Amino acid sequence: MSSVAEKLGTTKKREKADLTPEEKKRRRNKGIIKAVAVIAIVIFGSWGFFEGMKLVAGTQYPVVVVVSGSMEPNILKGDILFVHYVPPADIKNGTIEDKNGSVILYNSVGLWEHPESEPIVHRVVGKRFDNDTQMWYFLTKGDHNLDVDPPDCFNSLCPNTTDDEIIEVPEDHIVGVVWGRIPYIGWVKIWLQDTNIAIPLLVIIGIALVISIVWDALNPEEETKRKKQSKKRGEVLATPKEILPELFEEEGIENALSSQKPSSTEESPSTQATSTKKEDFDFS
Repeated sequence: MSSVAEKLGTTKKREKADLTPEEKKRRRNKGIIKAVAVIAIVIFGSWGFFEGMKLVAGTQYPVVVVVSGSMEPNILKGDILFVHYVPPADIKNGTIEDKNGSVILYNSVGLWEHPESEPIVHRVVGKRFDNDTQMWYFLTKGDHNLDVDPPDCFNSLCPNTTDDEIIEVPEDHIVGVVWGRIPYIGWVKIWLQDTNIAIPLLVIIGIALVISIVWDALNPEEETKRKKQSKKRGEVLATPKEILPELFEEEGIENALSSQKPSSTEESPSTQATSTKKEDFDFS
């Protein structure tokens, strides 16, 4: 059995052997290149994905988060909306009563006296084509608002009076038409924006990611150990005979083990239980 201990000890020594300086340098350089590649993929991959969405949707804002309740109960605050380009002539017209017009996303900067910083998501309740400008103009309104845009009245005392200022939205201010939504998920963005922790949180996550990647790059032996450990956990355990077949042959262990195997003619306990006959029980 001493040969077994010697072979196992030799194997452990080989596993614990340090990398040569050349191997360390090569793996360190490889790790640095890998770290730079991963960071570049994370940064430019996210940017590329969003740019791809803009290209496919045909709009600068393919995904937006609703930050107000002006479209309730059909569209709620915190919903994520998906937007795509639709030719102005194909945007569906509707009425205030029916609320069956297209929901559009448009920019109020340059239209309203007090424009919103974010694009407006409201429904089309009127539409006309101007022959002089050769442009389409749209009348919009929030489903929950009491008057058309700009919504300067939010109570029942002054809905759509003659004093209200009505401003139509020209087609060149329209960003796109809403075609789908996911409810509530946008609350994460609203919470991060309201608490002003979005940028610090992204910075912390980015620094942690960079430190982790750089550490792996500068310590290749640690990464090698982790890979070996995970590989060992995934390997199927070999039998003693497969590890040291010569030992079994020399010391006759294989014969000793084979002699202790149960005979094929013996019945297992489960077989004996299932073969019990009715006559073996006394029902008197």
